[in-house]
Amino acid sequence: MKTKISRWGNSYALRLPKALMSDFHLQKDTVVTMSKVGLGKTSFIKIVPHPENQYDLATMLAGITDVNIHGAVDWGSDVGREQWAYVKPMTHKKK
Repeated sequence: MKTKISRWGNSYALRLPKALMSDFHLQKDTVVTMSKVGLGKTSFIKIVPHPENQYDLATMLAGITDVNIHGAVDWGSDVGREQWAYVKPMTHKKK
């Protein structure tokens, strides 16, 4: 894939094609980390999403405790074809 480096104020910008953004699940304003890899003529630029933007369900669920878990929220009665069954909230088991 070929692209062009352009001037953007006092800096330079590399335009990323939409297909590439989609392939790597990148969006506008995604924070990335850039680094130089290798030495001399064989070096290249490595661009990866910044780790702070990466979440995984297991890590987020591990952060739920009896202290920070909240109860069910009453959104009012069902509207239209909605139908919800009550599910007893799980309690965090201490290790």
